[in-house]
Amino acid sequence: MVNIKELTHKEQIKKFENSLFFRNYSGRTIKAYKGHVRRLLEKTINPTPESTYQYLLAMSKVDNVSPSHINQAISAIKLFDKNLITKIPARPKKRKLLSN
Repeated sequence: MVNIKELTHKEQIKKFENSLFFRNYSGRTIKAYKGHVRRLLEKTINPTPESTYQYLLAMSKVDNVSPSHINQAISAIKLFDKNLITKIPARPKKRKLLSN
């Protein structure tokens, strides 16, 4: 098994995208979550809890983004960490069908 730390950022993001697709996340959610993780990996070479906190704090203070945007970033980063860093297997979500 390949250590996630040995993968390039592009490979990590692709692996994250595949895990989101497997879990039936919508295309828009996948795009948003990939963007959050990509920006985190661009700003911090090797994300740690402290560097991630500093990144989110800077988003709030410097970039002046909304609380909902920060909450979405937190969700994306937590899912990235849970699925790739700690290697917890994901279970696919059940598809939601619209009723007639």
